[in-house]
Amino acid sequence: MTNKEKALALIGTFVSGDLEKAKSLLAPEYKQHNLAFGTGADAFVAAVAGLQQAPVKTTVNNIRAFEDGDHVFLQTVYNFAGAGEQVAFDVFHFNADGKIDEHWDNLQNVAEPNPSGHTQIDGTLEKKDVDKEETRRIVAGFVGDVLRGENGFIAEHWDVMETLAAKETWQNQNGKF
Repeated sequence: MTNKEKALALIGTFVSGDLEKAKSLLAPEYKQHNLAFGTGADAFVAAVAGLQQAPVKTTVNNIRAFEDGDHVFLQTVYNFAGAGEQVAFDVFHFNADGKIDEHWDNLQNVAEPNPSGHTQIDGTLEKKDVDKEETRRIVAGFVGDVLRGENGFIAEHWDVMETLAAKETWQNQNGKF
């Protein structure tokens, strides 16, 4: 199973409720950066179990999935327990044992098409003729243009579209980024 297949299988557990599958894909030290959820493999499995108890079943529609080394990037439309469709960008990190050990995401409610008619999920679905080193150079330049790092951490950024929850409501202390 590739790392991309593992990440897709993990988000698939939101629908299937397969707790054993979820646990088998996660490292015990799994670190969650979504502040609405606890950290650790057990917290993730508990969230999957909780979704199974909801009267409205969760839906997952993956739009794009890319793998680069020990990272997988997904764009997916979720509807968690009937709460409404959200477009998500998920990033998963895999440890040396091939287990998911860290996760970041950003979710936004599905919006109407913009004035030019495009939606949040339009665009290319496959990468073609990509030179990975050239792509990394371009992305590093972009990140350098919009983020300012300090001591290995993001110290400044231009904008966050998502309102961050008050710190006292965080379900983990890992920070959003």
